[in-house]
Amino acid sequence: MTSDLSYQRAKKKARRLRGFYIHLQVYILVQIALWIPPILGITQGDINSVWGMGLWGLGVLAHGCSIFIPNFVLGKNWEEKKMEQLLNKNQKN
Repeated sequence: MTSDLSYQRAKKKARRLRGFYIHLQVYILVQIALWIPPILGITQGDINSVWGMGLWGLGVLAHGCSIFIPNFVLGKNWEEKKMEQLLNKNQKN
């Protein structure tokens, strides 16, 4: 049972990491595509695109923090405690 639980946790962690790496790759590729025209002098930079890039960057940072330092906001073992609480609640009903 424990090995099955460990496997499920590892699988979930791997999926979350894969999702973050895909998010980061797309962000980097879009940033490159958006910066090439102004650098080459084809177009002028737009303040709205800079804001969009910055806000998206914050989203990527938050996504990374949720994976690499998950205990920062909710604390250690939060998910297990919440699942136990919900299971106990369901058993009472």
